[in-house]
Amino acid sequence: MIKTKITWKAVLGYEAQYQISNMGSVVSLHKRNFGKIIKPRIDRGNYFTVRLCKQGITSTKYVHRLLAEAFIPNPLSKCCVNHINGEQWDNSLYNLEWTTHSENMKHAYQIGLCKSAQSKSVEDKCSGKKYNSIKEAAIDCKLSYTALKGYLKNDWINPTCLKLTG
Repeated sequence: MIKTKITWKAVLGYEAQYQISNMGSVVSLHKRNFGKIIKPRIDRGNYFTVRLCKQGITSTKYVHRLLAEAFIPNPLSKCCVNHINGEQWDNSLYNLEWTTHSENMKHAYQIGLCKSAQSKSVEDKCSGKKYNSIKEAAIDCKLSYTALKGYLKNDWINPTCLKLTG
C-alpha cells in the first residue's frame, strides 16, 4: 500500500481563513474553530461542497474546484475542473483536470454521462408522426429548437402534442 504524504495549501480567496489538503480535507483557521475539519456536504449534482465564511459572508464551494485551484497548475487559464473518470465523488488529484466548458461537455458525452438531446426521437401524439430528433421535429413543426427542447424536458408548459420517445 502506497502512503501519500498529506500536504496543506491555502484556499484561494480564503488564504487567512482556510486550508485544503491534497486529500480534499478543508480545515478552518478561524480563531474559534482553529484546526476544525469542515464536514463536506453532497449537493444535488452529487458533488462534495463546503461552506466557507469570509468577513461574515458565507458561500458554498466545490471541493474538487478548491483542490484544483490549490494543487493543479492551470497555465492555459481553463475555467472548468473535470472528473476524468466521471465520478463526482472521486476528488483524487489524479482524477481532476482543468478543461474548457466545451471540453468538459465533450468528455461527458464521450463517457456516457450525457446523452445528446438531438439523438432522442420525438412523436406527435396527435398525428402519430415520428421524428428522429428534436431538431427534425422543431424544423417540421416550425418551432425553435430551444423552445421545443424546453417543452419536451418539462422546463416549460408544453402547448404541443410532441413527446420524447427515445
